[in-house]
Parts: sequence; C-alpha cells; structure tokens
Amino acid sequence: MMVSRWCGGVADNNMGLDSILSTLWRQRWYKTKLSYGFDSSTVTSSPDILEKMRVATQQAFSDSEWQRNSEFTFIQNPPGAKSDIMIGFYGRNHEKGKRFEYESDAPDHCLAYASPLPFAEISFHVDDHENWSIDPTEDQLDLVSVALHEIGHVLGLGHLSAKDAVMYPVAHRGVGKRKLQHHDIAALAAMYNQWGRFLRTIFS
Repeated sequence: MMVSRWCGGVADNNMGLDSILSTLWRQRWYKTKLSYGFDSSTVTSSPDILEKMRVATQQAFSDSEWQRNSEFTFIQNPPGAKSDIMIGFYGRNHEKGKRFEYESDAPDHCLAYASPLPFAEISFHVDDHENWSIDPTEDQLDLVSVALHEIGHVLGLGHLSAKDAVMYPVAHRGVGKRKLQHHDIAALAAMYNQWGRFLRTIFS
C-alpha cells in the first residue's frame, strides 16, 4: 500500500502516558470558539482539486470529530474576514509551496503542513500529481482525513505513534481516518485539562 507523510513542521510524540501528559506544556488556545477562513492568495493549476479541498476542509470542520470530543466549536468566516485559523492550498509554484519541495518527489512526501500556535495556519500541497478524493479508491488520498489530521495540529497536538490514530504521521492511500481514536481524544483532553474526559477515555 502506498503511503505519504501527512505533514511536516510539527514535533512527534510517542503514545505512552508520559507522552500524553507532556501535552500539558504545549501551546494551546485559551478560547473554545474558533473561526476559520480561506487564504485568498491561493495559487493552483488544478481548480477542480481546489474545490474538492475546500469542500473537504469545510466537512472536516463542520462535522468535526474534534468538536464532538472536546469543548471546541468552529465557525467559517466570510472571505476577507480575520480568522483564528487560516487555510491555504499551494502548489510548488507558490511561495508557501516551498515548504513541500524538500520531499515532494519522494514516495513518502509531505501532503500538508500545519503551523503550530500562535500562527494557526494550515497549508495543503496542491500538486497535479496528487490523486486527491473525498471518497477515495485504493490509489487515492482522502482529503477529509488529511484535513482532520491538520486540525489536530492547529489545536496544539503533535503526532502519535498509534497507527490507528488520526494523529499518526503517515497516510495510506485508499484509507480514510475520519473518526478519532482513544489516543487522539486522550491527548487533547490532557492538553486542555479535561481530566474527566481523559479518564473516561483511557479506562473505557
């Protein structure tokens, strides 16, 4: 099965209890209602893929596992409005696409990039050779799964080593991860001091 790395630029975590608790010292949001918007400077030669990415990102926020398993709520801002989380779709011909160049031709290259707080920016790699889909077949990448993973990063989480976790750093083509696992929920709960949710999760 072909794989690609979800993203670059965010530190990895192991899945031990000590690692989950280490999230207590990561930067975090101090409000629970977060707005998101799309960067108007997006440049891509694939307008059909761009539209798919917008739809997938909206789906990941509006039907968000993160929202159901935390205190966060997400609202989409109109174009031009200042948002807590900015989302862009960039190819290698765009300035922000440079962050993908170092591994863009490798079989495990970077698909998306989430800047850690306080910047809260998600950048997707829009390149013609990527086979993106909202309903992936065996040779396609699931857009919603990638978006859900990157939302985890802008909430403050790093990668987790549990292979079934949404925050696992490798994407398998043809496989969607649209449901948070215990590892994801416990890590976020520990980070935001939601100890009731944390205990229910690890002992369920």
